[in-house]
Amino acid sequence: MSTPQACFLYEQVGVELEKDGSIKVDGQNQTTVPSIYAIGDVCTKLPLTPVARMEGTYLARRLFG
Repeated sequence: MSTPQACFLYEQVGVELEKDGSIKVDGQNQTTVPSIYAIGDVCTKLPLTPVARMEGTYLARRLFG
């Protein structure tokens, strides 16, 4: 399985990557930049649509109630 690379200018905004090229996130899907979150296959999670949808739902509920 290949790991997707971040598709934006991560170096310019300060988002750190893992050794495999995925975006580094904490347990709350927050990147190393406090205002940027990442979900799904750009992280080290499983590259499956249901996983990304679930993460997106949880993140939206946490951020917006």
